[in-house]
Amino acid sequence: MEKFDVIFVGSGHANWHAAVDLQKAGKKVAIIEKDLIAGTCTNYGCNAKILLDGAADLIHQVSSYVGMGLKGDLHIDWPELMAYKRATINPLHKMLEQQFKALGIKIYKGTATFLDDRSIKVGEEILSATDFIIGTGQIPNHLPIEGNEWLHDSREFLDLPKLPKHMTFIGAGIVSLEFAMLVKAAGTDVTIIEFASGALREFNAKYVEKVLQQMKKYCSK
Repeated sequence: MEKFDVIFVGSGHANWHAAVDLQKAGKKVAIIEKDLIAGTCTNYGCNAKILLDGAADLIHQVSSYVGMGLKGDLHIDWPELMAYKRATINPLHKMLEQQFKALGIKIYKGTATFLDDRSIKVGEEILSATDFIIGTGQIPNHLPIEGNEWLHDSREFLDLPKLPKHMTFIGAGIVSLEFAMLVKAAGTDVTIIEFASGALREFNAKYVEKVLQQMKKYCSK
């Protein structure tokens, strides 16, 4: 049984940054991950969204100058943009894994099962540690409604090979609105459905109204 000072269950941003700091401070550290190293944000979420948003932001900026001396047809080629996203994002988990190993962090692939308060099993390996940090993130909640086979979660959305002519977003939270503006910039008509009284309820109403006014210039309804 190999012994560690700290074992991290999950390798997302919070965990791997802490693991690197502890390893550099002289602790013996391991990371357990059942999916790609570096978690959702690096592989399936934030990084991909930021990259795709860059093109959409440019389209929105250019559109504000139409009629003021700027002419031309600037548009997003979604398959080409997606190919660029994959070429940029897909290698990251291997690069980070190599960096972690170079620092001396041990990587274990598989599902972790606690045996007691000081030991954990991954595959056939049994490991022990003084401390465990659990940072396994979240998974999408698929709606139990008729026709849900046509729904996409955020991970699937950020890897769509092509866009339809029209897309409907269920929910008017910040992620949904970001995605809506992204595909609208790429030429897809958008509808947003929200069961509550308004969008972005957790944010300041004054700023939400400004966001919604801006969105109405671009989105269908």
